[in-house]
Amino acid sequence: MTDFFDDMAQVATGLLAPSDQGGLGAVGVKYIRYTPAATPANPWEPPAAPTATVIPIRAQAFGISKELVGTAIEGNVLVATDEYVISERIPGGYQVGDVIELDGVPVTILSVRRFPAAGVHSAVKFIVRR
Repeated sequence: MTDFFDDMAQVATGLLAPSDQGGLGAVGVKYIRYTPAATPANPWEPPAAPTATVIPIRAQAFGISKELVGTAIEGNVLVATDEYVISERIPGGYQVGDVIELDGVPVTILSVRRFPAAGVHSAVKFIVRR
């Protein structure tokens, strides 16, 4: 089955290619991974800013359905301006609270769902908030 899901991941990657490359994905979507800076040697020193690693990804964004507005997902009540982002697999993982950049605007990940939910996944669905 692993081969099947790897094949499906390749299909998702192809479909989510940016529209200027023949796919259905948005142009310029980025996943931003923040790495915390080292703790300062002295407690009176301010902490350094985290390091940002920008990873271009193949993805598409669209609004959540009106039926989801007002429901709670992972401790967040969804609002009408929240969006879905469907993405290819992202190397190194991802988690709630991370940032995706859509059209140059950072959005915060509220929920992460892998497809399929178990085993080797082919794609990822995020719910994000501007």
